Amino acid sequence: MPSLVSGSLSEQLNETVGAMLISAIIGSVLQGVTTCQTIAYFLGSKTDSRVIRSLVLFVWVVNVLHAILVVDSVYTYSVTHHGNPSALATLTWSSMAIIIGNVVGDLGVKGIFSYRVWKISRQWYMGVLIMLTAVVTFTFAVFVVSEMALSPTSPPEPVGTYGSLAALAGSDIVMSIVLALVLYQHRSVFPSVNRVLRGVVWYSAETSIVTSLGAIVGLVIYAALPNKPVLFMAVLWVLPYLISSSVLVALNSRKELREKTSVVSSVEMSDRLRHLSYNTAVTYVD
Repeated sequence: MPSLVSGSLSEQLNETVGAMLISAIIGSVLQGVTTCQTIAYFLGSKTDSRVIRSLVLFVWVVNVLHAILVVDSVYTYSVTHHGNPSALATLTWSSMAIIIGNVVGDLGVKGIFSYRVWKISRQWYMGVLIMLTAVVTFTFAVFVVSEMALSPTSPPEPVGTYGSLAALAGSDIVMSIVLALVLYQHRSVFPSVNRVLRGVVWYSAETSIVTSLGAIVGLVIYAALPNKPVLFMAVLWVLPYLISSSVLVALNSRKELREKTSVVSSVEMSDRLRHLSYNTAVTYVD
């Protein structure tokens, strides 16, 4: 296998520490947003089941650990091993742990979506389909990390890496399709309610598509630069925040959806009844 060390020290720093530093900064901002969303959820979700509340807390804790591991990786490469180019050839334990943390958090998010899909549609197979794709992603990730642990100075095996990235992208695409199907099956007779519902569901679906594109970008980077895995890993470090944000936005939008649904339904029902009464009166007079 080719070595991870190549080119000048400056080039290596730009392509490893530089990429990780940018990823860490973006991730820190997104973690702050996710924390605010989590606080808002717990303040307004007292009626939710323990399953959902526990999964939300679990995902947030995993994201916090993810942020800590990212900082540890950046610190190790930029401070602990400062001026030591050979250290850039070795993947740290925190870099490997981040991968496992990513897919574990993804399992939590998919678990929330699966539970909500089942509660809304009562079609268990839709929830199982979402979870199945997440389990496939988790399996590939475990394989990649085991290969990295056995040979930390060599790039991960292509089969596992391609499989995990493709599975991650496919998992989010499947979830977007399932959400769209649920929206279609539970559309309302009131157009305004449908507009509000579409806004919530499509935001989650669009965020899933963004994470899918991120996984695809990571896949392309790995295919083009297989001897520099830190580059595509830096891209993937941002994805957990986007994934968790999608489910938190969907959960936090329910109160607003219920309020708008109640008001809109009352107004539109009143208009329908008024129109019906008018038609009945006209028919009676005629």
